[in-house]
Amino acid sequence: MVAAKTTTVSTRLRRCMRAHDEYVLARAGAVPAVLRRFMADARAAFVAHNVRHDCRKLEEHHGLEVARGVELRRLVAGMGNASMKRMAEEHLGLVGVWKPRRVGTSRWHARRLTKGQVEYACVDACLSFHLGVHLDAGDI
Repeated sequence: MVAAKTTTVSTRLRRCMRAHDEYVLARAGAVPAVLRRFMADARAAFVAHNVRHDCRKLEEHHGLEVARGVELRRLVAGMGNASMKRMAEEHLGLVGVWKPRRVGTSRWHARRLTKGQVEYACVDACLSFHLGVHLDAGDI
C-alpha cells in the first residue's frame, strides 16, 4: 500500500514540476475573484510550512484573506521543526526531494522567476497538498 501511494505522489510531483503554466500574483495586477472566494472559504485548508508567514504576505501584498491556514509542522507528531523535505521522506516515502535552501531564499520578488524557482514553488505546493491530505489537514 505504501509503495503504491509513494508512486502516485511521485508521479503527481513530477507532473507538477513539468507544468508550463504558472500564475504569479505579483504580476497579475489583480487577484481573480474566484481565487479570493476560494481562499476566504473556511472549508478549504491552505496547508503550508510556515503558513502564518505566507498568509501574512498574501494579505499585505495582495489583500488576499486566507480563512483557514494549517501549519504542517503542527500536523506531524514528534518531528519538531522538521523541514518539508524531511516530512516528505517520513510521511510520503519520498527520498531526495529537491528543495535547496539557496533557491528558497533567492530573489522571489524578481520580475522573472528562474526555472529553479518555478520548480521549487511546484515542489512546495505539491508537497504541501500531499502532506495535508496524508495527515488529514482537512479535519483540523
